Amino acid sequence: MGTTLLSLLEPKQPRRTRIESVDAVVDFTPGKLYDIACVPGTTAQWDILFGLLDHNTQSAVISAHSHIPWQNFNGDRNNVDLYRVDTLTRLIFLVQNLDFRQYKLVIIDDFHSLYQFALTNLRDKRRGEKQHYKRDANGHRKEQQSPTRKLQLVIQNLLLFLSNECQKHDVIVITTGKMVNMSQRFFSKSQPASSQEEEEDTSVLQQIMVPILPLNGPWSGQYAKRLVLYRDWVKNGSQAGLDKSLTIVDYIQLMEKGQMRVCPQFLCITSGNGERTFQSGWWGYNLK
Repeated sequence: MGTTLLSLLEPKQPRRTRIESVDAVVDFTPGKLYDIACVPGTTAQWDILFGLLDHNTQSAVISAHSHIPWQNFNGDRNNVDLYRVDTLTRLIFLVQNLDFRQYKLVIIDDFHSLYQFALTNLRDKRRGEKQHYKRDANGHRKEQQSPTRKLQLVIQNLLLFLSNECQKHDVIVITTGKMVNMSQRFFSKSQPASSQEEEEDTSVLQQIMVPILPLNGPWSGQYAKRLVLYRDWVKNGSQAGLDKSLTIVDYIQLMEKGQMRVCPQFLCITSGNGERTFQSGWWGYNLK
């Protein structure tokens, strides 16, 4: 029997990761595009991805520059087609010629790094070249689109293509990547102790980890949800993550006694109608 209009309107069954706290927040629904970013040196994203791959359906993993810990996968490797790419250009060529109809899940691993390498190559190339400007009939310099902006448009068009393929073939597509340090300085004026004293400018330098592929890029609307994975020390026996009643001294003492463990924490970002919503959670076992 063919597909009916009623069946198209029925809600699609999300694919489960088998991590209860993640499944409670994130519905990996067929026909949508997702992203997972994690801190360097961890394989926590594969805890999620292996759960999604282990569903006895055909899937594809497109890998770039990264090692996949297949020894932790409990499913059937015969259900996973593995592709290798090493540049953004080759990735674009591959996905444009990939038959998405044969898959229920497509993972593009280390997608962020391909974007980062392309961006770095552009900047290195521009340093070694003389800048040439076009001028109009009056001799005024024409505004030209920067190579960085052109690359952003390439990424935006690629993700739009992937999003369309998701919807067309009811496929889940997930891109992954790492995070990098970002520094930002906040300025404020200190309140004088008396009316005779002048206000002083003070600043605080904050360093945070952010995905290589920015959350606020022109492609943000293509993603149904984006997951950011961190990891932190939590007290043994705790199922709710950090205990805010403990001081830093308490944490140090617990670590010295071996009563702390490292657990992954996730932040889920949903963008829609120009607004973002955030949800977070933990899952409790040691990261390797």
